This record gives sequence, structure tokens and C-alpha cells, in this order.
Amino acid sequence: MTVAHARANGAISVVNAIVTGYAGASLAIDLRTEAKVTLLEDVPEVEVIINGEENEDATLARLVVKGVLARLGEPDWGGRVETTSTIPPARGLQRSSAPANAVALATNRPFDTDDDKASERGTAPGHPTPAPPSRGGPH
Repeated sequence: MTVAHARANGAISVVNAIVTGYAGASLAIDLRTEAKVTLLEDVPEVEVIINGEENEDATLARLVVKGVLARLGEPDWGGRVETTSTIPPARGLQRSSAPANAVALATNRPFDTDDDKASERGTAPGHPTPAPPSRGGPH
């Protein structure tokens, strides 16, 4: 049994990517979802508790856990997800994206290694982090 925690902030869309057909922009807000994920090697099901209730729609959380575990080579694992959120529903504040992100981060956290962190930075293990680009403009 492995337990991990993560959180993700809600957000407001500044530029909607669907409208532009290309890219969008969002700003984080000070409302968040926290996720606690307990991974179990011998239980393939995923139990989900959202804000203390089992009757909330847990489809997205289950899909996220199973998708992350499959990507990490453990498709037969399952476990328990508990989320709490201060993001109000139906307000356009990323109410479903924030929990999905928090659950994905918490599910992935036990598998993080130094090599993974180097990959996220765009560097190979044992190699220095590249210097940020110059802000001085052309010379």
C-alpha cells in the first residue's frame, strides 16, 4: 500500500482555446482540490470519495487513476481516491480539471524518480539544467 497526496488549483480561462482554434490561456485562482490516493497492488478496482461522499460521479477520477497506472506499467493496480475541493460547481473555475490534475499527480508521485524529474526539466540524468534564454535581445 502506497499513499500519496497532491493538490491543484482552479483556474479562469482568459483566452478559450476552442474559440481561437489554436491556443488558450488560463490563470490559477486561490481555490483548490486536494487528492489523497492510496495505491493497492492486489486490488484492481478504484474506490472514489469526493468531498466525503460516495454518490458523486467518480468516473473521471477512476479513468485518471487507471490511465496513469497503465502508463506506468501497472494496469492491474487499483486503490482508493479521496478528494476535497473548495472550487464551487458550475462556475467555470476548472471544477473537473483541478481534481483530474490532483488525482493524476498523486497517482504518479510514488513512481517519481530523479530521472523523471530530470526529464521534466528537459535534461538528461547527470547533466546540468540548461541556462535560461538571454533576455537582453539581439546584440
